Amino acid sequence: MAYGAVLEEGRSRWGVPLILISLGVGAVVSGVQILRSLPPDRVGPPYWLRIVAAIPPLLVGAAAVYAFGPSLQRVTLRDRTLAGVTIALPHGDEVPNPQQAASLVIQGIDGFDVGVAVVWQRGTWNDADVQAIADAGAAQAGAKPERLADSEVVLPEGVTHRSYRAVTSDTTIWLTLFACGPRIFNVFSGGQDALVLHRRILASLRCQPDPSDATASVPAIIDLPTGWKLATSDSQQRTYENDDQRLVVSAMDVISDGSLQSTMEVAARKIGTGAQLGPRHDAPGPDGQRAVWSGFVPAGESTIPFQLATWRCPNQAVSLVVFQIGGLEERSAIDLLGRIRCARAP
Repeated sequence: MAYGAVLEEGRSRWGVPLILISLGVGAVVSGVQILRSLPPDRVGPPYWLRIVAAIPPLLVGAAAVYAFGPSLQRVTLRDRTLAGVTIALPHGDEVPNPQQAASLVIQGIDGFDVGVAVVWQRGTWNDADVQAIADAGAAQAGAKPERLADSEVVLPEGVTHRSYRAVTSDTTIWLTLFACGPRIFNVFSGGQDALVLHRRILASLRCQPDPSDATASVPAIIDLPTGWKLATSDSQQRTYENDDQRLVVSAMDVISDGSLQSTMEVAARKIGTGAQLGPRHDAPGPDGQRAVWSGFVPAGESTIPFQLATWRCPNQAVSLVVFQIGGLEERSAIDLLGRIRCARAP
């Protein structure tokens, strides 16, 4: 995921007409000059009147700097709709990322040295997965997430969420994860005083998932040999069993190739505590090249092997993720995964 782009250094500048700032500063300076002009040994009424006269420009100057000076509290936000969530985001330079449909990265926000990223992925909310997502996101910035009280970042009532702070050598990143429909969203804000902007963004969100998301099936054609039986099926995944073997097919929103390793490491933890992935290699399949990993999960005194494959469905903003767990040699497991392909888009 494109978390690192949030931290890219920019050039700070005033986000308002400079002449207004100059007027505000000028008013303050003129007030101070009046006070400095008072002789230390003169305290008669005329001088007190001059002190009183100096107060208005001081107040005007302070008000002008507050009203027109740069502040993330006053950066304009505009509604964006992302995978069933409407959220108000700032204007800035959007980082192009054609490979990753499930993310939006904005930097150079009104000239502030601040960036914002929103990423999302299909999944169900549970404490272990949410913590794993936060750990993976912060790790890409070389940091560890520190959980915050829910009151630190307030979201609309009824939205399940969790917020974190991750401190790097250069800046502080604020992360908030929340659930909406069949997806988990993660909002990142990084840079000086970014918490102000982060709170405004999260307070604006409205969860309005597409009803079709709840009833959509995994877009896969699964042609398994005799002996395999469907065990469970829902909009998130299908699970098949054959004696001591298990096959799990699920869908995810498309992400960049560079993000696959960390994303699959998080996915592998669903198999069991301590699941480990081996090196990635690519293999051909019915829909084109696939990223494939071999791995294992500890089971008492032994380990259970598994194979993992993922690939993007042609001409669709969805990828399939397939786990084959237990019972087969690597070559046979890969051949079995080759019997699964994407269904055509309706």
